Amino acid sequence: GGGAYRRGPHTLHATVEWFARVSPFDVLDTSGLASDPAAASLLKRLHQEAKSVVNFGLGYERTVSERFRYYFAFTTDYTFNDKDESATHAVCTWDIYHLSGGVSFMVKNAELTLGGAYSFGSDSRSFSTLVVPPDGVPRLTLSPGDVKYSRTRVLVGFDFHR
Repeated sequence: GGGAYRRGPHTLHATVEWFARVSPFDVLDTSGLASDPAAASLLKRLHQEAKSVVNFGLGYERTVSERFRYYFAFTTDYTFNDKDESATHAVCTWDIYHLSGGVSFMVKNAELTLGGAYSFGSDSRSFSTLVVPPDGVPRLTLSPGDVKYSRTRVLVGFDFHR
């Protein structure tokens, strides 16, 4: 859901979205692997579930004149994955935050929109690594690491009026 409130040249936009929880389910039936000790340790990694998530966004628009406006916005993209490493096989467990802004102005009969957005997020995770030592018995080991996410986007838009 969302809405906007306008007062004079100022407009405040707001939005909220909700994603329901998805109960745990087996992605792959691993019952045939249960007798293999190396495969048995993978059993928890073949399940999936999603927690309930609420995301929101806030935006501001300022109409300077009939021919010029500018915008700013902040939105969230929270993960549905559990951050508990013993409960999930997911790598993407970070929340993402989006900052954006832009301007819109008239050039003769065309409206030109220029904008940009920067998105970022991070998390500390342990990644399972399959190690095959010289004795030939493979085993899973955990390797810690920091995951950092960032993305920059550029927007150019044209709207031609008659």
